[in-house]
Amino acid sequence: MCEENVELTIISTSPEVSLDVQSDGADESNKCNKELQNAEIARIVKAKDLNSLREFGGVQGFAEALDTDLENGLANDEDEICCRCLTCPQSETKPPQEGFFHILWNVCNKYLIFLLLLCAVLSIVFEILEEGLHTGWYDGAFIICAIIVLVSVPMIREYWYSWYQPRRKKLSKNREIAVYVFRGGSQHQISISNVVSGDIIWLKKGDQIPADGLFISGESLKSDDELESTIDDQNPFMFYGAKVINGEGKMLVVSIGKDTVWGEMMSNVINASNPLQVHHPCHVVPSF
Repeated sequence: MCEENVELTIISTSPEVSLDVQSDGADESNKCNKELQNAEIARIVKAKDLNSLREFGGVQGFAEALDTDLENGLANDEDEICCRCLTCPQSETKPPQEGFFHILWNVCNKYLIFLLLLCAVLSIVFEILEEGLHTGWYDGAFIICAIIVLVSVPMIREYWYSWYQPRRKKLSKNREIAVYVFRGGSQHQISISNVVSGDIIWLKKGDQIPADGLFISGESLKSDDELESTIDDQNPFMFYGAKVINGEGKMLVVSIGKDTVWGEMMSNVINASNPLQVHHPCHVVPSF
């Protein structure tokens, strides 16, 4: 009886293991297919391939592929929004601010400073032995003054930089461009850095286009991209950095950050200036 129980237990667990393996494989396959599909969507927009867009099902087909709704936008769910981010979560890991003595040690921790200090000590000792205490310390004192200058200037600069840079980043973040998105059927104002793929953006005259995407609907929408081009169903492609100069309308976000046309152009410029840099095509780089 005991042997039979053991055999039954082993047999009953094996299908579960098989199902888990198949489930993991299916998830990986679906994820890979989704990434390929998103890459194809981004390619169509960058190439302004209107025929491929129509074959895909138009803007509605893109919206279904990106799991969004052209009327209500994305679900107003924080977890889903975070999953759509092409970058790391919005929380930033701030490096600890260096203290005064830590900066002082970094500045002084150089061979030149130690050599000058050694020369100053030896000069004071030997000069005092030869000329006496009254005038023997002059040369050593001049060397010490030079050390103070060499240490204080970079130390003040580093301390000011460590104090000012976090405040500068905070002020810059507070001045970020705000955009209006439709999430959960209602309109929300968010920072341009929080826009994700699949968002539905409301644009009006004077707004900057926050990502690469497609025109959904609107009236007399024009941008300063390509000699004040008119955005409509025949020319639905919209690109990051352009400015709306007339009209208003809605757009579907397809690519953000480094995956935009502007982002790729900047990456090519950076890579051209660093020819020895090793590239990893599968590595995801944070968005602008």
